[in-house]
Amino acid sequence: MSVDVVSGVGGSLFAEMRGTLEAERGWQNHLALTRGEWPGELALTTRDVVRMATLEGARTLGMEDRIGSLTPGKQADIVLLKVDTPNLSLINHLPAAVTLSDSENVHTVFVAGLPVKVAGRMLGHDLSSLQENLRASRDRLLTGTPFAPPTT
Repeated sequence: MSVDVVSGVGGSLFAEMRGTLEAERGWQNHLALTRGEWPGELALTTRDVVRMATLEGARTLGMEDRIGSLTPGKQADIVLLKVDTPNLSLINHLPAAVTLSDSENVHTVFVAGLPVKVAGRMLGHDLSSLQENLRASRDRLLTGTPFAPPTT
């Protein structure tokens, strides 16, 4: 599981995990109702989709020996959630965190054991300059197309 077209679908692995669970539930419900049965318990679990987004993603990249799980000898890539928000204030286990969280809940991120986001702020990046460069690049690429931004 990954997010590789953020211009079209956003960049939240939480949304991808949630969407995977929702799609599977819809399909399993459809199959059960087609058989004239009442939908039962979903075989795909939240733990399964977390594994898809972590260890299985690393395995797909051929990097499971370095990333994908908190294991001695691997990079320490860790995401800490801010849970004192309305959407997470009552969570007490992983399934709720996956089904209720989104990117705005990410408080702190460590990559290879080093902090890259702390208290909701990216470290080592001038986001204002980055956003301005991105807008300029977008505008340059779209100039002369029907999608060109309006000039003021």
